[in-house]
Amino acid sequence: MWSKRRWVVALLVLAAIILGASLVKSRLGQPAGLTMAEEGVELRPVSLSLPEVEVRPAPPGSPNVLLITIDTLRADALGVYGNTQAFTPTLDSLARGGAFFTAAISPLPQTNPSHTAIFTGTYPPTNRVRIHQADILDDSFTTLAEALKENGYTTAGLYSWVSFEPQYSGLQQGFDNYQGYLVPTHGANPERWEDVFDGRADVTTDAVLEWLAQNREMPFFVWTHYNDPHFPYAPPAPYDTMYDPDCDGCVDGSMNTIKRIAQGEWLSDKDIAHLRALYKGEVSFVDSQIARIVAGLDEMGVRENTVIVVTADHGEAFAENGLWFHPGILQ
Repeated sequence: MWSKRRWVVALLVLAAIILGASLVKSRLGQPAGLTMAEEGVELRPVSLSLPEVEVRPAPPGSPNVLLITIDTLRADALGVYGNTQAFTPTLDSLARGGAFFTAAISPLPQTNPSHTAIFTGTYPPTNRVRIHQADILDDSFTTLAEALKENGYTTAGLYSWVSFEPQYSGLQQGFDNYQGYLVPTHGANPERWEDVFDGRADVTTDAVLEWLAQNREMPFFVWTHYNDPHFPYAPPAPYDTMYDPDCDGCVDGSMNTIKRIAQGEWLSDKDIAHLRALYKGEVSFVDSQIARIVAGLDEMGVRENTVIVVTADHGEAFAENGLWFHPGILQ
């Protein structure tokens, strides 16, 4: 039986290998099975037809595994990577209390291809998921969720973005419970998902804590995804003014601003700094919600037997090298 230390090293090395070795616009419409609520969100359970597999009981003492992916997270938005102005105490503490990597590179700076690499340990040319929300993972590949399920783990994927829907990703493979949460943004003139949907870390965290409370007695694998740092940049108070409290006349982080930039409008240094501040507010908000999960694990008495792995799918550009957001190239 592996010790907890060996599990930690194995999982973290796996993440490092996957990332270190490593928008087609969708036709807008209501995602299958996902419904918007006027206030908050509604849970959308997916009915999965899982193949019959031989499930072996998990060895006694097998650690729980919590995988957290944060969309669009730049390393320099965290204190542990040297940003002395960043307020990310939870992520910094997790990194300093375990192991963290200074040379992790996304195999492809798009959400679905990068997550497919994380879940399969294969590059986009191998798994053939190369175009976000267009290519779908074939069920011939074995995912991390499938491998753990076959070894006695209860598995759950709780995510906060449209692209993870089964019809857009194929990443539901191996999950006993695969559920998506979205909040409505009521954007005008919708042209893409971000105009009408967003993820919100507190809603996602509520779902994770509810699931953990019902499944803490058995070895579990939980993947949760936070979409908040992705544009639009709209952190809730007080995170919206945490890094730039008084910016009169600055652009906002709405999709209208994002589209203007995409169409070639160049922002002033002041406006660019303000967008970066809003982005960092989103990261700090996510950090506060991860703190809730860590506290929940403590309260449930399972923290000591839970391996926590945190990573990102790609970063974000704010006019560095003349680039914005996360284009289809690595900088």
